[in-house]
Amino acid sequence: MSTLRSAGVSVLAVLTVVSGVLACGGLQGSGPAPAAPQPPSAAPQPPSARPGRGGVPHRRRTPPNWLVILVDDLGTDKVGAYGEHPEPPPTPTIDQLAATGLLFRNAYANPVCSPSRAALLTGRYGRRTGFGAIVEIAESRRELPLDEELIPEILATGRHDWTSVAVGKWHLSTYRSPTGVRHPNAQGFDHYEGALGNLFYTSSERRSSWNSYEKVVDGAITWAKAYATTDTTDDAIRYLGQMQPPWFLYVSYNAPHTPFHVPPRELYSGERLDRRSPDLAKYNATVEALDREIGRLLGAMSPEQRGSPYVVFLGDNGTDRAAIRAPRDPEHGKLTLMEGGTNVPMIVSGPGVVQGETPALVHLVDLLPTIAESSGISTSDRTLDGVSFLDVLSDPDGPSPRGFVYTERFRPVGGGPYRLDLRALRDDRYKVIRDRSGDLSFYDLQGRYDDGPARRPGALRGEARARFERLEGELARLEAQLRYAH
Repeated sequence: MSTLRSAGVSVLAVLTVVSGVLACGGLQGSGPAPAAPQPPSAAPQPPSARPGRGGVPHRRRTPPNWLVILVDDLGTDKVGAYGEHPEPPPTPTIDQLAATGLLFRNAYANPVCSPSRAALLTGRYGRRTGFGAIVEIAESRRELPLDEELIPEILATGRHDWTSVAVGKWHLSTYRSPTGVRHPNAQGFDHYEGALGNLFYTSSERRSSWNSYEKVVDGAITWAKAYATTDTTDDAIRYLGQMQPPWFLYVSYNAPHTPFHVPPRELYSGERLDRRSPDLAKYNATVEALDREIGRLLGAMSPEQRGSPYVVFLGDNGTDRAAIRAPRDPEHGKLTLMEGGTNVPMIVSGPGVVQGETPALVHLVDLLPTIAESSGISTSDRTLDGVSFLDVLSDPDGPSPRGFVYTERFRPVGGGPYRLDLRALRDDRYKVIRDRSGDLSFYDLQGRYDDGPARRPGALRGEARARFERLEGELARLEAQLRYAH
């Protein structure tokens, strides 16, 4: 593993525009956020890049850097660029990233956070890793098994000396699990700083909050006395200034997960809130504060530094039901396999990425093979569920890298038996969900942001019947194939 060395950090060319608007010290004042800057016509490619398949310059002498920004409980209905709700919270930074990058309409995750984090970092479904539910930080002894290979461990198998850093929420081990607070480092990260789980978890009786929380720093328990979203951003910026390419920086924010709270006044616009404010108002203010801090992070990437990283912004599951408002259904958000629980925001910007949006089906498990392919690292000797979407970045309207996308929820963590066992599979238009009783329900997603009414398989005719049988057969194949490996 690499150590941190003082050197230049790659910069996404389009983000030099953002950095001129979003000051490195953060947006100050209580007024509205400034208008998002206009995107440039194209992002220049670094001289070291040469085109790979589909025109994406993914085979390089020096691999591209990767900045992955994961947020917690933020659905597509809460990001303005998706246009799926008439009153989203202000997200000018994320919207600008979409305007200068590629927005994925059909990106999927698990409906709850720990399984999504495991899927993203391993490239494997929860049936293999045992992660289908959250790990209870204070009580459980479960952790993501160490023989699962995470992105930094895959990168370490290549010929380049990678630096891999994780900051923010982890939620893949517990205080009582075998490696506990050392787990991120044991899984290949050179450095880790952040909250082991949600902010109300601690290793003692001491109370934690958004402004004062228990923080793990490379296996040592410390206490942070700062607003968590700002603290995570500060850590990420500090490492950006220390890492030498090639690097992988995983920035995992706790926001806007519960507990609902009032963020620092300088980080949101609109009316002043107090503790008695409705949860929705607090949630929206937290999203705006998150957006501003992401802007500060991106603005800290100096335009004088060489190269261009891939920046990936994505959510871990849908919006918390308490923050969902009509026309979206609060019963179809986080924790469910409905579209509102599993269809998440995902935006990618970087070298050779075509600006626009794509209908391609992708899942969080696809990130690992995509990063590996961009770095010239083969994963053919590993059992992965992910499929690289690298070609989609230069050809958004081309063939989808996968014909089906699968998601699930089960508990408890481990190899079963499971008290809860739900699965879902969709293609480009239709979807099936296997419910608690084992029965399948069928949905037509055409032209919708939600699932629409469930249809009984026995009543289906024509194309719908044929599609149902195809989805049923593929789901049965997956159910027979996916096995706990530990």
